[in-house]
Parts: sequence; structure tokens; C-alpha cells
Amino acid sequence: MKKFRFIATAVALIALGYFLRDAVDFVTNLEDGKVELCTIPTPIYDAEIAIYTDSCQEVSQALYYEIRTGGQTRVPMAFFGATAIGDRIKQDSFTLISGKDLVGVAFDSTPKSVLIMHDFATDETWPKRGYSEHFSSTHQRGERLLNRLREETSTTDLTLGDA
Repeated sequence: MKKFRFIATAVALIALGYFLRDAVDFVTNLEDGKVELCTIPTPIYDAEIAIYTDSCQEVSQALYYEIRTGGQTRVPMAFFGATAIGDRIKQDSFTLISGKDLVGVAFDSTPKSVLIMHDFATDETWPKRGYSEHFSSTHQRGERLLNRLREETSTTDLTLGDA
């Protein structure tokens, strides 16, 4: 009987630990308003692209990206699109398209529609806009990066996504 009580207590403490860890993560996410959905590793400069969403949603799920290299933020969080709340977004939901110094990210369901691009040589990124940057210049930068990605990957049917 003592052995059973000891095992039950140990299991209960482990379950409590998991609950408390998740509760702390939940409260932390409420504080900053964003939840990390997944991280996409890139073969360039040991970088990663982190995908976030808002911790509270109604009809759609806003999606944000952040580029990190060696644990340091290279591109701060920026909006790139949205999906229906019912869509479960995880690492398998994305396709990484890699060039020499340029990467693109697309949904796995629409792999030719590029949603995010980043050039690690120049730190140009798309669709993030500067504070005073006009939409047309952002779109031109996206087209320029997309043309380079097409050349570097020999994939001619890539298009800009609805970011």
C-alpha cells in the first residue's frame, strides 16, 4: 500500500509540474499577446524563422514572422498573413525554399505562393514594411526578391503570396 501511495504521489507531482509549466507559459503569452506556433530552421547562417499568432483570436488567426540567427533577432516580428482559426499551423504546414543567401516560405498547401522572403546577405525582407514605406515600394522589393529566388532555385512558377 505504501508503494502504491508513493507512486501515486510521484505521478501527481509530475502532472502538477506539467500543469504549472503550461500555466506559466499561458500567462506569459497573455502578457505579450503572441504565441509561437513553430520554428522553421534554414540552412543559411544557422538561422530560423519563427511563426507566431495572437494569443486571443476571433474569426481569423493573424500570422507573424521573426527571423533569428544564433538566438538573436535579425528581423523583428512582422505580420505576413492570416488563416482560419480551425487551421492547425505547425512546422509541417510550411515549405522552405532556399537559394544561395535567400530563403522563401510558403504554405505546404500552396508551395508556389511565397509568403515570406529574407535575404541574409543584405538583410532585405518581405513583406515587412518600414514605418514610412509606401505599399508600392514594398511590393517592388517583393518582386525583386522573388525574381532572385526564381533564379537561384530554377523555379519559374513562384508567385508573391497574399501577404
